[in-house]
Amino acid sequence: MIRKSPSDLAGSEAADWCARLNSRTVSTGELEEFYRWRRAPANAAAYAETERTWRAARALGADGDIADALGEVLVRQVAPHSWWRGWRFQLSAACVALLAVIAVGWGMTRPQIIATATGEQRLVQLADGSRVRLDTHSRVEVRLHRSQRDITLTAGQAFFEVAKDSSRPFLVTANGSTVRAVGTRFGVRMDGDAVAVVLADGRVRVAGATAGSAMLRPGEAVTLVGGKVGAPGPADIEALTSWTTGRLIFRDTPLVAAVAEMNRYGRVPIVLATARADALRVNGVFDSGNTEAFVAAASAVSGLRVERSPDGHVRLAD
Repeated sequence: MIRKSPSDLAGSEAADWCARLNSRTVSTGELEEFYRWRRAPANAAAYAETERTWRAARALGADGDIADALGEVLVRQVAPHSWWRGWRFQLSAACVALLAVIAVGWGMTRPQIIATATGEQRLVQLADGSRVRLDTHSRVEVRLHRSQRDITLTAGQAFFEVAKDSSRPFLVTANGSTVRAVGTRFGVRMDGDAVAVVLADGRVRVAGATAGSAMLRPGEAVTLVGGKVGAPGPADIEALTSWTTGRLIFRDTPLVAAVAEMNRYGRVPIVLATARADALRVNGVFDSGNTEAFVAAASAVSGLRVERSPDGHVRLAD
């Protein structure tokens, strides 16, 4: 029996996780399993390398010949054992197939619905090569036309990696306001009648449903309330987009806001029972859905007691 080296094992597991996380809805349990696996430095490095391969392949997926060649390259880059080559080839073929999906006609009338339940995240590649990463309890409707690409965010938040196509702008609508892009990476989040837009790369124009417009540059964000565009400004892009990596970054975040964010992912609700909540702040990096780690850190810093009720709720109380 041939044993794989630690690096080969990490690489094979990274490829498996990449296929699982990028091809279907992922449950909270699977995400937690992935986070535990990724805590090992070798696993984290292997997954980062695999993700880079996927991102490089994204721009090539629409070309069948290139996709086939990519599959060959992926196979040749792994260990020389024949059984491993065969297994990796099957995985690579599945990845390429995902990347190369083409819709039947650009003028589709029925929208493609992409949605997640509480605790789930989903990454979907669209027919034009763009990618949509949906956060927990979120929903988008996708319509691809010959002249433009229309996305409607109806709940939650999403992060978009737009395939460049100057002849077909990429439009994301949320609460009637619109974000217009061509080739860029940005996030949109709905919270009641408010819409937040954060730009990682490229440029986008934001048009309010009722008033105003703004051009965002990389590293900027803007919030729209009631369809009115606010003033764009510098933003903590790493923290605002950390959910796309399965982590939540809090930097001097009010405890109330941090608890609300953790509750979006967790299966065990956290309840605040303190009059000091508005004055308390949280700093740290937490796996989304890892309620236990967050509660332990928050209670240690704030001095609040942890109370567990029979119905599964966790209370942070004075």
